[in-house]
Amino acid sequence: RLEDAAGGDLKTTVHALAGTEASLSPEAEAAARALAVAPELPEAGPPPPGRLVALLGLLRVLDQELAETVEPRVRTASVRNAGTALPRESTRKAPIRPRLLEAFESRFPALSFAKANDLLTGLLPGRKLGRLGIAELAILLAFFARPWSEAGARGETVVNRGRLDDEGVEELVHDLAAILPVRQKLESGQDVEPGEITRLESSALAALGRLGSMRECD
Repeated sequence: RLEDAAGGDLKTTVHALAGTEASLSPEAEAAARALAVAPELPEAGPPPPGRLVALLGLLRVLDQELAETVEPRVRTASVRNAGTALPRESTRKAPIRPRLLEAFESRFPALSFAKANDLLTGLLPGRKLGRLGIAELAILLAFFARPWSEAGARGETVVNRGRLDDEGVEELVHDLAAILPVRQKLESGQDVEPGEITRLESSALAALGRLGSMRECD
């Protein structure tokens, strides 16, 4: 699904992956074009070094855009207030109700919400959010960048998401979740099949396209 980029029609490729509202920043476009002209993946076996270099470049741009576009929007008073209001087992400082976390994990099965309590505790008064990686940002987007009704509770959109709609937010969360396991295998030196690499590339490019929509204001 990245082949069109090699021929110059990158816009068509991004729209096919992330919808017609998607767009790429100049940095993301340059990284996507470098990946499109990198050595092809074999039918089996490890990817060529040139392909890995281009893929890691795309992932670095994704990290940068998440840090610039998403992280400031989840470190706000609105998100903190919404996090404080999430239903908990007893008091306002108790763990999130297990049924709610189970419902979220059912909707986003590639994400683990087992540690969401630790993350969401950082939103309580007097607490601080720690480092936010891809998994943490995906969880915060799932809770605060779309309306939801799960396990007898409701949530509203409190994150500025630009032109990204409800479906786009959900797809962005799925994209980010799909990136995590394959990237971890790559970074730990494990063998990764060509099909996994292709899914990683497609998910990263789709996420970058949706982040482009998130940057744009209505």
